[in-house]
This record gives sequence, C-alpha cells and structure tokens, in this order.
Amino acid sequence: MIVRSSTDSSVTISSTYSFKELLHGEDVDEDRSEFCSCGWPQHLLVPKGSNKGMVFDLFVMITDGEKDKVPSSGKKVCNDALSYCGVLGEKYPDKRAMGYPFDRKITAQSHKEFLTPNMMISNITVRFRD
Repeated sequence: MIVRSSTDSSVTISSTYSFKELLHGEDVDEDRSEFCSCGWPQHLLVPKGSNKGMVFDLFVMITDGEKDKVPSSGKKVCNDALSYCGVLGEKYPDKRAMGYPFDRKITAQSHKEFLTPNMMISNITVRFRD
C-alpha cells in the first residue's frame, strides 16, 4: 500500500482560478503569469475509486536524471507543477520533450512491444474510504 498526499506532487497546483477571476485579475499576483497556473488540480490527481476498489493501469518509467539534467538558468519561476508544465522558455525539467515518451505516435500493438527495460506497467486498485 502506498499513501501519499496530493500536496506532495510536483505536477499539481493547489488552487485554480475561475474564469471570472482570470478575466478581472481578482486576487492574482502581478508577478504571476498564466503559465504559472499550469498543472493538474490536487483534488483530481488520483481517481476516487470506490469502496470495493477500482482497478487501474499504473505506468512507471525511470530515466537517468544526470544524463537528462539541464543547468538552471537562475530565472525566477513559480512553484506550480514545474515537472508537469516545464518553465516558460527553458528546457526544464529535463532535456526530453514534454510528455516523453507519449509525445509521439505509438505504433506498438501491445505493451510488450512498447515497453523497454526501464518501464513497467502494473494493475493497481484504488479504494475510497470515508
């Protein structure tokens, strides 16, 4: 069993602005750009599942962080979901294209054809408890 808070994720944002707030600039820091609002809402990170449990496929891929690392520009950036959205105008979080390896057409007909030794797919069960 793995338990982790969505607030610990590097792909989520804690709050999203409504269209009205964005249109009128309500409560929006002037240093903040819409790029900083990028990310997946924390409350939608993991499917709710059910009391009995719902089965999902979990895909995991590990790459060499040292090989893919890019130097920091020192540019001030927002803290929202940098590994999910990257940094505007920068090669971050790594040298790979955003969305890699799903950034291109997949021609494999099965998981076996697609997976490389650094990838794994596993069935997981998500249970919602009151």
